[in-house]
Amino acid sequence: MENKFNSLEGKILVASPKLEDRFFEKSLIYIFMHDQSGALGVILNHTIGSVSNHELLKLLDKDTDKVRTKKLPIVFGGPVNTERMLALSINKEQEKNFADMQSVTLHTDIQNFVKDHVLKNSQSKFLLIRGISAWDSTQLQEEIAENNWFIIQPKVDLIFSQKTKDKWSPIVKKLGVNDSVYIVPYTGHA
Repeated sequence: MENKFNSLEGKILVASPKLEDRFFEKSLIYIFMHDQSGALGVILNHTIGSVSNHELLKLLDKDTDKVRTKKLPIVFGGPVNTERMLALSINKEQEKNFADMQSVTLHTDIQNFVKDHVLKNSQSKFLLIRGISAWDSTQLQEEIAENNWFIIQPKVDLIFSQKTKDKWSPIVKKLGVNDSVYIVPYTGHA
């Protein structure tokens, strides 16, 4: 029997209400790489701090006097490589074709990202991330089989919204899932 592999690249994982993992509880995760050796993604909705565009520009030793100050949230992307700053971005062309291509750019070199997007005041939407989420070859499929994750199609606003606080609840509600689904369907005496 052949085991068909279905890549989840470009999809969003929605944590089940029953998932009680301190890193992934109530998470939305954008999967940016998934093949038979494993999966990589970033949590979209757990803000861990913020940084100003001035602070980012100081990485390049650039004068910030003429730049309007903006606070940018930083999300906890996952428990792997938490010391590493990354960014997801989408330019106007990618956004225009997102329904068909679901293409975003992952930036692993934060200094080049700052140079290309912050310094040039790019019109691209972006999300700053610290750390990533990773699964080995069969781990994610096993977690999905255990109903720990729901899979949904991504939307640009869902990925890049700067309002990260309550992205999870409305999606779970829209999926028709609530905590009572996981109550044991029998009674007994103690």
